[in-house]
Order: sequence, then structure tokens, then C-alpha cells
Amino acid sequence: MGVSTTGLDSFHIALYDEVAKTYGTPKKLAPSIELKTTPNVQTANQHADDMVVDTQSQEGQTDLELTVTGLTNALYAEILGKEIDGDGAVIGSGDDNPPYFALMFRSKKANGKYKHICYFKSKFSTPEESYKTKGDGIEYGTTSLKATCVNNEDGKKNKMLDEDDLNADKAALASWFTKVPEYVAPTPIP
Repeated sequence: MGVSTTGLDSFHIALYDEVAKTYGTPKKLAPSIELKTTPNVQTANQHADDMVVDTQSQEGQTDLELTVTGLTNALYAEILGKEIDGDGAVIGSGDDNPPYFALMFRSKKANGKYKHICYFKSKFSTPEESYKTKGDGIEYGTTSLKATCVNNEDGKKNKMLDEDDLNADKAALASWFTKVPEYVAPTPIP
């Protein structure tokens, strides 16, 4: 039986080198508040004899919406392919080309265990931002990021590893945020 999730933390990114097909060292993005994943799925039905006789679904990219407490200028520039000028200011242009990153995070479950998730190849887009004057009460401003996750060159998009699974690799769980998790082919059943 599945267990409900009750938390979200440890959102990390690792730069993906498209030429070498390798990842940099993962680093913390920012304290995470909320994450929504939206897989884009196309479904087609085949009709015959006045009924549906077959159906096929194909998953495309997955869109992520992540709310964080905020980003440093250096991190903002890095994930969006922008530059930092001599004054330390972020400079944006129409030629900005955000690089790909692996995105890793975990979600705490009601039983205290974690579900770990990694998207292998993701690209951030410039976030919408809003600012508000200070009123009588305290209101925190946050940053909402959007990323598009696609399949890597091996056709893999993401990896989920749950601490509750009997065959969950303990070494993979322990190194989840120190290196990007790799695809491990299943062991054939004799």
C-alpha cells in the first residue's frame, strides 16, 4: 500500500555537458516550497465496429513548476544562461541560452521515509516575478521557476527511488545528492 507524501526538500541541480554527456557536481538550488509536475501525454484511440478497440499513449516532455524562497544572482544567471557583468548585475538578452541540468529532490512520506526523484535533462525558462509593497502584515515574496524535462540521449527522462521499496539500493539513496543517479539495467530473471 502506498504512503502519502508530506514534504518536499533538498532540491539540487547538476549542470549537464551536452558534448561530453556528463554531469557536474550537484548543488542545492534553493529552499523549496512547492513543486508541480505536469507530464504531457498524447492519447489516441482506434475505433472499429462502433467501439474503441485499441488505445495508445505517448509521453512527451514533463513541465515542472517550482516555488522556492529565492535565488542568488549567480544561480539565477547560471540556470538561465545569462551573464553577470563587472558590477555583479545579471544581464539578460534575447540570445540567452539556458543549459540543461539534472534536477534532483526528495519528498518525505507520512511514515518518515523518502521518495527520491531525478529528472536527467531539464531546462529552466525565465520566471515570472512580482513585487509588492510592504503592508501592515508580513508577506513573503517567492520565486516561481519553470523547467521543461525531456528524455536524455538514452531515451530516459527520470528516475524515482523509494526508501520503502524492498529492493531499493541503499548506496544509490545515500549518494542521491552527491552525484547524478544513473540508469541501472534490471537484472534478468532466470
